[in-house]
Amino acid sequence: MHLPHFLGRNVVMEKVNGLEGFFKSFEKPASWYVELGGYLIAGFIFGFLLKHGGRFFFMLLLGAALALWALDTLNVVTIHYSVMKSVFGLSADTSIQDAWNLVSLWIRTHVIESLSALFGFIIAWKLA
Repeated sequence: MHLPHFLGRNVVMEKVNGLEGFFKSFEKPASWYVELGGYLIAGFIFGFLLKHGGRFFFMLLLGAALALWALDTLNVVTIHYSVMKSVFGLSADTSIQDAWNLVSLWIRTHVIESLSALFGFIIAWKLA
């Protein structure tokens, strides 16, 4: 019996080798899976806290920001924005767009971790 070209021995062996390579790509160290679990748990905790206390936390943050803005505008306190940026690890001349670019770059380079945190967030949002 003669096999068609697309079912030849070489083609089948190439497909089998391709599947072996695909499954070997999942062989990661245990620390990688622990890290993914950590992102999943962090996303779950963040989703749970945001669903149950999000409004309160948002109002608290907004009130603090407005109070600091008012105190800075009235020259009661002086806010050194360059020092605040350095506390967050940003250079003094960093803009909001630069900070967003840094966040999006991290998400693009850590896709699996980002998705793990997102799945944890969605699970908590639905279950909470």
